[in-house]
This record gives sequence, structure tokens and C-alpha cells, in this order.
Amino acid sequence: MITVIFYAALCPHLCLEINHCTIMENNLKLARNVAVAIKWEHLMSGTEIHVTSIDGVVTLESDLPWNYQKEAATTAVRHLQGIKVFTNDIRIQPESQDEIEQEDIERALRRNSSLDDQDIQVYVNENNVTLNGLVNSYFQKDEAERIAWNAPGIAMVKNELSINFKD
Repeated sequence: MITVIFYAALCPHLCLEINHCTIMENNLKLARNVAVAIKWEHLMSGTEIHVTSIDGVVTLESDLPWNYQKEAATTAVRHLQGIKVFTNDIRIQPESQDEIEQEDIERALRRNSSLDDQDIQVYVNENNVTLNGLVNSYFQKDEAERIAWNAPGIAMVKNELSINFKD
């Protein structure tokens, strides 16, 4: 379910006195467009997102179990007309309370052919993962982070990988 919350930039009493309150209509229309875009994103089915729209400033808030859902929400609304500023305040709250195994993430990194010869260290503290080491490209840095996020129970990935460009 997508919940739409909007606040008028004007005093609500003033809007009641005006026959046609354009600012409130624009806020509501933009918030509804954002909600519809998220609703149609297949990765977001069954999620509850709070959308706030104030004068083109759109904020998404929720607690979701996976980072891919947060990214899907951003992708769904990124190019909507009327958004001046976009903030994704969705927090990752993993459903799994199981301890994250450092070795599982290290194995997943080794299985990836684009990362198999890289020097990547993985550190796990509760539901948080830190990646350190050297890789050869931005792609490898992003790929390592994506792989770490795929582990169940991850709340945060801190990507401290450095890029060592080969000449």
C-alpha cells in the first residue's frame, strides 16, 4: 500500500478561504503521481511508502527489508515531471535477525568473475558490512557493493574500496 501524505506550503485556513488552491492541488497531484509510479514498480509490490510533497520537494519514508526496494523507489520516481528536489529517506530494516556470516559474503565476491582476482576484505558488525581493499574500476567497486547488499539481513554497506587504475 502506498500512503500519500502532503502538506500545503500555505496556512490551511488560507486555503479554505480561497475557492481554488493551486498550491495544494499541485502538491496532491505530484504526491499521487509519485505514489502511482511506485505502485507500478514491480519490485515494490506489497510495500508501504509514505510520500510527502511540498512545492515540488518530494520525500519518501518507510522501513523496508531490502536495499533493492529503496533503489527501485528512487528509479520509479527519478524522472517524474514536477519534482524539484527528491529525498529518499527509506530506512533498511532487515527482516532476518540471523547473524550475517562474513564468509558467505566473501564467497559470493569470489564467485563473481569480474571480482575474482581482487583484494577485497569484508568486515561484518551485526547487520552492517564494510568493504575495504583495492579494485581496478568503478564497475568492480559498485559490483562488490551490490553483491554485499544481496546478503539477507544487511542494513548498511559501507564501501571503502579504493580504485587502482591500471595504466
